[in-house]
Amino acid sequence: MPYTDMIKSASEYLFECQKDDGGIAFSNRNDALSGVWTTAEVLEAMLLHNQINRGLSTLDELIHMVQYLLNKFIICKDGTNTGYWEDVDGNGPSTTSTGHTIYSLQTFSNIYLENSKVSYIEFDIDESIDLKKLKQRIRSCIEKGINWLLDNQQADKGWCWTEKNDKEESKVLCTFYVLKGMNAIGSNENSRSVEKACLFIKETIEDELNRKVEQLNEKQRIRCLADIMYGYIALLESKYLKQGDINLKDRIMNYIKHNCKNLSNYIDSKKIQERNFVYNIPYIALNVFLRTEEYTFKNEIVRLLDYFQKQKDKYGYWEVEKNGIKETTWVTAEAMIVLSLAQSNYIKFKNNVLMPQKQRRLKKILLITTFTTSVLLSILIWHYLFLSFTNYEINPPSTFSIISAVFSGFVSVVGFISSIITLVEHFKK
Repeated sequence: MPYTDMIKSASEYLFECQKDDGGIAFSNRNDALSGVWTTAEVLEAMLLHNQINRGLSTLDELIHMVQYLLNKFIICKDGTNTGYWEDVDGNGPSTTSTGHTIYSLQTFSNIYLENSKVSYIEFDIDESIDLKKLKQRIRSCIEKGINWLLDNQQADKGWCWTEKNDKEESKVLCTFYVLKGMNAIGSNENSRSVEKACLFIKETIEDELNRKVEQLNEKQRIRCLADIMYGYIALLESKYLKQGDINLKDRIMNYIKHNCKNLSNYIDSKKIQERNFVYNIPYIALNVFLRTEEYTFKNEIVRLLDYFQKQKDKYGYWEVEKNGIKETTWVTAEAMIVLSLAQSNYIKFKNNVLMPQKQRRLKKILLITTFTTSVLLSILIWHYLFLSFTNYEINPPSTFSIISAVFSGFVSVVGFISSIITLVEHFKK
């Protein structure tokens, strides 16, 4: 597969960033602190690629990430059976980290713990893991985390960065990660909250689409584009886009395509920041394009895949610069995610659909060329015969010339008729 080596080197780099507490360095390998959101993102990337290529990551490293996330869960002390995760120690409750961690823990549980016939895993002489207890602990944290998220859904139906706050508007990005977690557990009891959140995203997208782009500055344009792309994926994953929303889908795709034409405006190292989060436009754009039906935006996919290949550092990571600090961990994880998606879906589609389409086009060109050649050859040969018989008394042709010309004319006519039949059959397909 084309991206296996790139993804493998990225995973090796990220494991080098794993701290003794099991978490992944918040920003880069030199960062002393592990980050919850970063660890959840890396765990998602590893799990996604493990589903495609078994054996890439060792289970003990993944379990240490899971244990770190569980250890960082904070239970609320108000007796409401709720809890949350912070981005990093001391930053306070975070909706994005809580939603994202729920997603990664549930995905891990689905892959490795559900219906598992193994009860214990021994890493070394001093450590073993009871998988049944691990599963119960994951379920307990997820339930409390979901309860906390439900309690903190805003009046406008979305979520803001932290606890419910009537003075702060909800953010599409925060709502995206909350829905990511809720959709992962697939609980019907949350359907009403999910529906309300999707309505908030849909209304926000409609407002963004109706804004006049020429009146926005660069920061506003990037934020608008990011909201629309994150919102679109949230609606897709929530299965909220229905048959009647075709017009909205078309408007979203046209807006994204138009605003991603000049990708150089979005893929340099100077990204727009908001609450310590950098909008990784190439990641989310490729994520969107890889989810389109029959990969409508093939050219954009090729350009973005080429970008990711060129931007990878020789040591196996990707980076963006923020406040003079090179951030590599979460950026590398997001590159792994989209390259894994491309490898599992787009490359298969390219080989099974796009290549046959190309072959059919080449066949059509060959048929048209054969048809044209047959017509011209027929005209030349029959013209020769006509002139030969017209001047028969003056310069009679030899018997061999006549037989050769008649035979060639017959073959060219057969080829001409055969080409017409083949062309008709080809265009009927």
